[in-house]
Amino acid sequence: MILSCQIQLAFCHAGHSGNSLFAGAVKRVCFFHMSPMHFPAVMLYYARYHHFTLNPKGPDMSLKNFLFACFSAVLLCSGCRTVTTTEMSLPDNVQTPPDYVALFYFPATSHLVITGQAELADRRFPPCSTFKIISTLMGLDRGILKGLDTRLGYNGSLYENPAWNRDVTLQEAFQLSCVPYYRKLVSQMSRSYVRKTLENLHYGNCNISVWNSNGHNVFWIESSLLISPREQVSVLTEIFSGRTDFSPEAIAVLKTCMAADAIGSWRLYGKTGTGRNHYSHFLEGWYVGFLENPAGEQIFFAAHGADPQRNLSGPEIRDSIRHLLPAVLSTTAK
Repeated sequence: MILSCQIQLAFCHAGHSGNSLFAGAVKRVCFFHMSPMHFPAVMLYYARYHHFTLNPKGPDMSLKNFLFACFSAVLLCSGCRTVTTTEMSLPDNVQTPPDYVALFYFPATSHLVITGQAELADRRFPPCSTFKIISTLMGLDRGILKGLDTRLGYNGSLYENPAWNRDVTLQEAFQLSCVPYYRKLVSQMSRSYVRKTLENLHYGNCNISVWNSNGHNVFWIESSLLISPREQVSVLTEIFSGRTDFSPEAIAVLKTCMAADAIGSWRLYGKTGTGRNHYSHFLEGWYVGFLENPAGEQIFFAAHGADPQRNLSGPEIRDSIRHLLPAVLSTTAK
């Protein structure tokens, strides 16, 4: 039943836009949920959502397209990994907000660890400043950003964060989470390019509908764009596993921007995000990224937290990841 709902969600996401989005939807669902044995269910839902008819001249889909879809699904499902999921209780010595979830994905062993409130793993939230991961890649891909030292100019405005009141470089803008820099960056991209990039990445609901509404293009902050912690992990895994259209050079620049400190033998790479919940009116936070050890092994993670009684921020969620890692590694070693 759970799998059926996930397949339905994937096809709702793909809509009726053709086989390329169908293939992407299958790939996204099978990333954490499917194995080849689910192929009949995949095709059943594909036929259902496209009102399949065996008449090659049928109104919605030809036999040729259906056979192509079958072939695509066989290839995709044959490469699907059977992911082992472990739900881990939060350690007593790790302080987290009441509404908290963290996911850790080990691609080498196809092991996913979820701690906190597991039901929040699939709830979508505004990405807030974690979207700067994608904005950076798009800026490099479009040639707007040339490298870590790219400056976009400063118009003299005084912002709430004094560190933003100067002509910062890309690396500084990322690490300072400089909203004016990234607002200017996104404004130099076409709406169609951004939408297509998000669709190719299966980045949450891909909703950038508020773009250009009253000159507002910060669709990633407390706005129309939403993504779940599970989807964040999936997107990061695809990017840093080299399975997207972004160049290795662009990904290397992003990785340098994301570099943080070390946790034992693991190097931490990540991005915080903070935004206001429109219902509680309190700030809530993200921390997403990955860890890498000297052997090149990676652990991708995403954590989101909120407290209905107070404000919290991305850095607080970042600290929780640091404290959780030893317990997570212990769980996977069993």
